[in-house]
Amino acid sequence: MNTAASAPQFKRKKLLTRPILKFIKDIPVYIRCEGAIYLGKEMKQQQGEKKKEPAHLADVIDLSTGEVAQIIVNAVPMSVLKENYPEDSYVGKCFAITRQSRKEGKAYDPFNVEEIEDPSPSEKKGETQTISKGDVGEMPASILNKGSKK
Repeated sequence: MNTAASAPQFKRKKLLTRPILKFIKDIPVYIRCEGAIYLGKEMKQQQGEKKKEPAHLADVIDLSTGEVAQIIVNAVPMSVLKENYPEDSYVGKCFAITRQSRKEGKAYDPFNVEEIEDPSPSEKKGETQTISKGDVGEMPASILNKGSKK
């Protein structure tokens, strides 16, 4: 019997399945879009059931856990992303998406979609330097001394 503690360590080559990250009402989900929204597979309908359209999906990173995941992209967040980020330019960006309570008389749940800063360090970004009040107008000592020989 293999337990997590005794299981051999292997390096993953490719992740073939991703868990679905669900939207819970009034709880924000923090994600980084790893790819463009795409149409999922057609679902087989049960006898007597209405045919279901395939879901729109997106591969994401759950910023709360760092885990890879997949989200079902409802019509509202999909239209917000497509309108505000033409040509799939939302890919690589981070978002807080919150499913809100359905308003009376509406046929859909409203969503709040906000772009947020990417919390992970990136080689593309410059180094962040905190400048204290006394450093304004002067080069901070930590930068001046960087690279100097001691």
